[in-house]
This record gives sequence, structure tokens and C-alpha cells, in this order.
Amino acid sequence: MLPLHGIMPKKGFILWLFTETPLHAGVGSGLGDIDLPLQRERTTGLPYIQASGIKGALRAFFTQQGVDSQKVKALFGPETDEAHEHAGALALSDARLLLFPVRSLAGVWAWVTSPLLLERLRRDVRRFGSTQNFPNLNFSFSVDKPQVGENTEITLKIGPQERLILEDMVYEFERKSEVGGLAADLEKALPEGSYWQSALNNHLAILPNEELQFFAENATEIITRVRLKQETKTVQEGALWTEELLPSETLLYVVGVVEDSHEREHGKPLFEAQTLYTTLETHLHQKCLQIGGDSTLGRGWCYLKLQEL
Repeated sequence: MLPLHGIMPKKGFILWLFTETPLHAGVGSGLGDIDLPLQRERTTGLPYIQASGIKGALRAFFTQQGVDSQKVKALFGPETDEAHEHAGALALSDARLLLFPVRSLAGVWAWVTSPLLLERLRRDVRRFGSTQNFPNLNFSFSVDKPQVGENTEITLKIGPQERLILEDMVYEFERKSEVGGLAADLEKALPEGSYWQSALNNHLAILPNEELQFFAENATEIITRVRLKQETKTVQEGALWTEELLPSETLLYVVGVVEDSHEREHGKPLFEAQTLYTTLETHLHQKCLQIGGDSTLGRGWCYLKLQEL
């Protein structure tokens, strides 16, 4: 399969984003009941984060961390007034949803995914030139029942029957050892040596696509905010609005490539792709980055991991 846009990448990678606090990557305003909804895909309604927002957050982070300005320019391109000089060497995809946390009657919560989300990840990885079989999906998905691992903690025995109860939805389910294998693949995306890594195997459920879409649309966090009058500390008239947030413990991913820098010196790239990838790895791998709005309220803190393809 050809890489993105037919450009042969020098260095491909996955940037995993694990939300440690609720995240608001919004569209400015909404037409429905929510004043400030999340960015969502037109066809599926699934939440995502546009690549431009990810890239802007990364550039600001690198600048704040005092990374060599020439490398920042090589990765992200010149500032706006000099953008005509050359493009940046870093290309990123949108941040796509992979694991979504929902309430479970047993085990407190479950991480849910679906065949669509998993196959998208496989396609994205291959598009950037990887030959890895990641994630390993050598088993058939059920189209009408959730699938869980053999040692799951999110099912509940009700009389003679056992059920998976997510939010107020009750499901029959299938146990599959392959779900545990998938969890082992995806553990590398979560904080190293953490509780979350050890919990994934027992809290993972693969839902039919329609069920995943339902939860992604209806199980996000909705908060109500107000603006107070400074003098009286009472609600200012008309200053009441609602925001939609991705919940904590959501897992998203960005697929990217780094090429040799487009800026040349004596006919050669100023920085090779490996050098620029090492810069990304040094400053991003197992670090925290704030993405989206409401930064002063602690929203949008994500744990990052970089996985080379």
C-alpha cells in the first residue's frame, strides 16, 4: 500500500494520546442542545481532534521547552510570514478514537472499541509504510454481540445468566481469548508500568460498530458553566453555557511521518529524518501535553507515547 500522498516516508510513528483529564477540542459553537460540542466526523459522528490542533499544540510545547529553534522550524515549518520558504518535515494525521471509557455495572468502567476503529488503525499504520501486523486482528468480529476477554471483570451474573451492562444497556456477549491478545498489543499505548496497563486486559470490550457509535455520541461528559458578576458573585444574565468533553482515560492516536528537513545547507538537508525523530522522541515520549480548550481549568492533559513503525 502506498504511503500518504505517495510520499515515501523516512520515519513513521504512532503518537498515542491518553487523556488524564477531560478534553475539549471543540468546533466553536453548536446547533443542538450543547453550546460547545466536540469536533466530530461528518459520516460516523465519532469524536476526533483535527491535525492542525495537534500540530499547533506540539509546536507551542516545543517552543516552551526551549527546543533548538532551527529544529522547531525544520519540523513545523517557518512562522506564518515566512511560510512560503518551505514546508515542515513533520506530517500528522487527525487524532482518531480507539478506546472509549464507559460506565459498567461490574468493574466500574469498560474500555470499548469496535471493528471500525481497529481496522482504521491497521489501515493507518500500513499507509505509512509499516509491515507490522499491528494490531493483531486475526479473528472474526461478532456483528451482533460484544466480545470480551476470558478473564474479564466487566460482566455480571444475573440469576443463571451472565450479562455485560454498560450505562443502561444490557448485552449478551462472547468470551474470546483473542481479545486478551489485542489488549496485550494495545498495552504499549498506555502509561508505562501503570494501573491502566494492567487493567486493560480485564476491562476491554469490542462492541458492534453501531453500539460504539451510540456511546461515543451519548456517553461524553457534558458540563454546565456560568459567568459570575464580579461585584455580587451572582450569575451574569445570559452567561450560561454547556460544553462537551472527552472523558478521562480516552485513548486516541495520531499517525505521522518525519522526512529530511526541507531547508538545505550546501545542497543537503539541514537535519536528517532520524535526527528530527529523535528530537520528537526526546521531548514527547512519556511526557504530558495540554491539548484543546480550557487549559486554565486543567482540561486536556494527555499522556504521550511514541511508537516507531
